[in-house]
Amino acid sequence: MMENIAIKVENITKDFRIYQEKTDSLPDFFHSVLQRRDYQLLRVLDDISFEVQKGQVVGIIGRNGAGKTTLLRILAKIIRPTSGKVYTNGRISALLRLGIGFNPNLNAKDNIVIYGMILGLSKSEITKKVPEVLEYSELEKFASTPIRHFSSGMSARLAFATAMTVDPDILIVDETLAVGDVKFGQKSFKTFSTMKDKNKTIIFVSHNLSQVKQICDSAIFLHEGKIGAMGDPAEVIKQYMEIVGEKEPIMKATQNVTSNPNHNIFVEGSVFLKNPATIPNRLRWRTKALFDDNSFAFKNKSVLDLDCRDGRFMYAAIMTGAKFVQGIGNDKGLLELCRSNLESYGIDASQYAILNGNTVSILRSLKPHSFETILCFDLFKSLDINNLLKEITRLDPSFLVIDSDVNRPFRSKLNADNKGAISPVSKDEMISLNKKTIGNLLNKYNFDFKFLDWQDMGVVNWTGLEDYHKGNRASILATKKNHVSNNL
Repeated sequence: MMENIAIKVENITKDFRIYQEKTDSLPDFFHSVLQRRDYQLLRVLDDISFEVQKGQVVGIIGRNGAGKTTLLRILAKIIRPTSGKVYTNGRISALLRLGIGFNPNLNAKDNIVIYGMILGLSKSEITKKVPEVLEYSELEKFASTPIRHFSSGMSARLAFATAMTVDPDILIVDETLAVGDVKFGQKSFKTFSTMKDKNKTIIFVSHNLSQVKQICDSAIFLHEGKIGAMGDPAEVIKQYMEIVGEKEPIMKATQNVTSNPNHNIFVEGSVFLKNPATIPNRLRWRTKALFDDNSFAFKNKSVLDLDCRDGRFMYAAIMTGAKFVQGIGNDKGLLELCRSNLESYGIDASQYAILNGNTVSILRSLKPHSFETILCFDLFKSLDINNLLKEITRLDPSFLVIDSDVNRPFRSKLNADNKGAISPVSKDEMISLNKKTIGNLLNKYNFDFKFLDWQDMGVVNWTGLEDYHKGNRASILATKKNHVSNNL
């Protein structure tokens, strides 16, 4: 193999067996083997070939299920291909899954030692590097804390920092950095640049297309187990968007749902009048009601979106003048779409960040005053609403913008006769019940608030709007009682 090649992949194919019956015990397993249990072959990778030069940063993109993680596991020699060959030149360090190699009951120092030994260092070598790892991951204060108390972002930082101590020739990363905060993300990519300068090779999977375009020398688009495109990142991303049908993102796909497509609800001076075509008609009334009419809660503010979904409200917050928006979600498919949408609308990557993980866990990892405004969509559907509001209160934001279906836990009349079953109520009773129950809850956590009432703005064909008028949804602008505002 040529000296300047770090990885060479020749015609690899990977099949997995999908069995038709589940075996729950060892005897059943041996019985199924002897009986030659029926299975189907699932081809995850199909005749993949490529080369990676030393010193290159290569991004692998593609939809969920395209075979990206399987390819990385083969490159890291964790699994073998069904056919084909893989050549690697140098020491490999792989971050393929958050938490692998960590024992949740052990503290950070012990886990660094164990993980370092898994990566190939001796116990004495990694023990000497523990202070260095803690400093890089910015977790010195938590050195003796069990990992089970770490947020997903803290665990990612610890894993990445430990992997860097191995001084690998080839670093393989599978979305691990997606859960880190902005500051650590910047540090990680600075490390990538340093590795590249040392002629090290980096292979990483990312759904953040902006990242791939900014830092990669080359990109590979996997589509249904095959290479859909390979080469210049900008060109590969363009082909990816065309092939998977996301050239026009979901936010644009909601057009033509108003009775009058030219209907404009924004008043003179609205930031959304600069380019009204970017606001889907179905979203326009909510954008006006929640953002444009309450621009003081967003302009020059740092904003946290607790359920970023496809990015529509992150986009609206940025359009309203937010200086930075961070979104939270736990659906990888939606997060991929969120990133693609924000990029498609020309939002600079420095204006936002997206975290993947449990909402309450991420909130617990944030410092008070990190965000001035918090978007709380579907807040009152949460079964853990008290813990959620408790963590929100600890962050001490200036504003909460709430837009939520309130059928859980407020839609039912809870009484001894029906044992909590839904009891029919009139619209006025529903609104009164909402205001009483939601109001008591917000008062408990020291928030002043007002209910936002909207007129029908010409938007049709969406049950959410009907729910507003029936009292099954609530929109609220809330502020801490110690925060002075003339807008409530």
